Amino acid sequence: MIGVGTSLLFDRRAGKAGPPIPPFNKAMVDAWFMSGLSNADKPSSIRGIKGNEMALKNFTYSLSSGFGKYEIDFNSWTKNVNAANFTNSDSSIHITEILVANSKFLQTSVDATISSYQVKVEGITDDIKLRYVSYAEDGTGTYTYLKNGINDLPISYKKFTGFDASVVGTCNITITQLPSAYEGALVFDGVDDYGMCTGLPIMDDFTLICKREILNTSPGYVANKGLGNAGAFHFESSILTSDSNSTTGVWSYGTGNRVKLEESEVSWMTKNSYNGIELKTGNLSDVDQLYLCRFSSSYTKAAIYYFALYNKSLTIEEIETEKERLNEEWKRRLNKEEPAWYTEALICEYNPIRQGCTNQNMNADHVLRDLSGNGYHMDCYNFAWNTQSGIYDDGSLILDGVDDYLKVTGLPIMDDFTVMVQSYDYVSNPSVLASKAYPTATDGAFILRIVDTVGRGSLRSFGNPNWVTYVQETVNVMVMTKTECYKDFDNNVNFYITPGTGVDSDTLWIGKIRDNNSVFGKTRLYSFLMFNRSLTKKEMDWVRNNKMN
Repeated sequence: MIGVGTSLLFDRRAGKAGPPIPPFNKAMVDAWFMSGLSNADKPSSIRGIKGNEMALKNFTYSLSSGFGKYEIDFNSWTKNVNAANFTNSDSSIHITEILVANSKFLQTSVDATISSYQVKVEGITDDIKLRYVSYAEDGTGTYTYLKNGINDLPISYKKFTGFDASVVGTCNITITQLPSAYEGALVFDGVDDYGMCTGLPIMDDFTLICKREILNTSPGYVANKGLGNAGAFHFESSILTSDSNSTTGVWSYGTGNRVKLEESEVSWMTKNSYNGIELKTGNLSDVDQLYLCRFSSSYTKAAIYYFALYNKSLTIEEIETEKERLNEEWKRRLNKEEPAWYTEALICEYNPIRQGCTNQNMNADHVLRDLSGNGYHMDCYNFAWNTQSGIYDDGSLILDGVDDYLKVTGLPIMDDFTVMVQSYDYVSNPSVLASKAYPTATDGAFILRIVDTVGRGSLRSFGNPNWVTYVQETVNVMVMTKTECYKDFDNNVNFYITPGTGVDSDTLWIGKIRDNNSVFGKTRLYSFLMFNRSLTKKEMDWVRNNKMN
């Protein structure tokens, strides 16, 4: 086996050549990203990219408790259902009919000053004149006529601010309030909001990297491994000294350090360093819990964009690489280049065409890269790196069916799955496409398309064989879940699978059943994606249309 090197990578977002996208460091325990979510989602938890759930406690998902900061809570305003047919949430309004002209259908419930804010409007037509009624300091009313797109709504003084329309009629208009600050962050109110993750490793060394803004100077911490004095770290308790210099308290294994608070948005800490400042460290034991913005009964007011945890002290160079990669992932989610469900469910993704594989660069570096960013790269074994055992003329990876195969270890142990594969499979008995079956055929999440010595095809789901007739020698997309298979995805041919009770392994093979087994498979591989749950048909369609060649 040839070790991992530096082969050409393609930009996985666009499928075009671009600068390399470094994988996350192998020491990563998990990372949680707050971008790509909104208060409308109201999630009870955020799933880290390694699968650890961060429970979200006591968030109201409005104003300064949730995703971004909002100036207005429409749920606190007074409704006039006689003036319009509409529904609303804390930050959005959907109007279907104006019943009474020049009558506010939603307005403030108290005579108070309302800050300026922005809304996005969709569905305005020429026949509906929707307005925002605000008031100058002298009490003079002002109309802001709403238009499709972004609208700036002015400050309003001590009057019942609200929305009305000057024309009666049916409509389909949505008003969505935009955050005034901390877009792409989870905002903790400093009262009772916090995040909690349990079941994490007990660590004798660590690195954490966090993009955050501390919004108060309370004695609470941004992050803690443990709720009390135990744990690997207490990270950033903001304190104002007598000379007004901002300092912070950080603890490493029970020993406290007071250092100057890192001014940039991204801050990091290892066992012995806080942003390059040397720390004293103690010998207290670690715990398996991680808390964000809570320490004992104290809470911290802060905006957290992402938080990443590693099980060793990274070098300065490694930290800088991770910061770049973390920020890229945060921005990708913020821009919703991929649906949140996709990034949360995706375990690994392989595509030799999008990686830019050639026989020359693969001969120098025998690694099929994991384009998901999760770092599950596959080692390639026994390839000759020519058009019969290596990269085919069309850019696919051809396995010769004799001894070529791919392998990766350290994958999550699954109790559900989806595998989507685009390939050209040659007729051969016996043969196999992909497998997680280890140490025997009755183990592992799946064996995908195995053909025995007499030509019978089967799929194994958690050890149980399901006999099938397989579409051969055509380029097609095959999808297998725990309980269903699409043999030719384009034609929507499917049948149901009965799973067994086998236990999954952490190893994936492509082109081979498992180690110490002589069954290989001849195939041209175009793309391979694996997910941690059964996708819906709609989700499969999205992957087929956006991620397959």
